[in-house]
Amino acid sequence: MFTRILVDFDSRHLSDAATAQVLQIAKAAGASVTLLVIRAQLDNVMSKSEEDFIASVKASVAPQFGVIQRQADALGVPLALDVSWGDEVEQLLAVIARGGFDLLVIGKQHTGGLIHAIEGVAWKPAAVRAPIPVLIFP
Repeated sequence: MFTRILVDFDSRHLSDAATAQVLQIAKAAGASVTLLVIRAQLDNVMSKSEEDFIASVKASVAPQFGVIQRQADALGVPLALDVSWGDEVEQLLAVIARGGFDLLVIGKQHTGGLIHAIEGVAWKPAAVRAPIPVLIFP
């Protein structure tokens, strides 16, 4: 069964209901969950330091993370928040490789075709290239 679950944490791609389901899966499996926030490569350049960038990103997701943290605490699921920057797929694969994760959870983007054309669709190449099982939420 799964012991370390990595979640591509982006509210545009993963609903609150899906996140709650991931926590239920983690509880049933006795697994920990890490939420990974990935920002574009240039976003970190605008910060004074790497620490400032990470703190800023964590502050921006704090309201949503707080809700999830309370749910995880109620279920007894260990929960962590991590921040990375760069290409979404490459970052997911790098974190999987160094973190010992055994399940990747990713949501499909729910934006228009123009945004997909500009930003790309991360869930497809991530699902194909991930060396671990991938759970894709619609």
